Amino acid sequence: NVFVRGARLTYTKANEYTVSVSHSGTDYTETISAGTTTGVESGEKYFGICHHMPDLEYTITNETPWNALFQGVMYDLNIQEVMRSG
Repeated sequence: NVFVRGARLTYTKANEYTVSVSHSGTDYTETISAGTTTGVESGEKYFGICHHMPDLEYTITNETPWNALFQGVMYDLNIQEVMRSG
């Protein structure tokens, strides 16, 4: 059993992007804005997922006309090993 608690997105030169997570009938959406005078920002953003791996679904979108570079996503997992006695 693999349970995903959250994920950390690493990005560069992003102006604005949206993270959407759907699980167990709950929808979560957050728009992250650079909020700087230059209009671009680099860094990391942690977002919660709280779902089992087989049904995992989330979307990261850039709806602005500017480029955004997403380097990668690291997951925060709980792994439970199930032992069966025979």
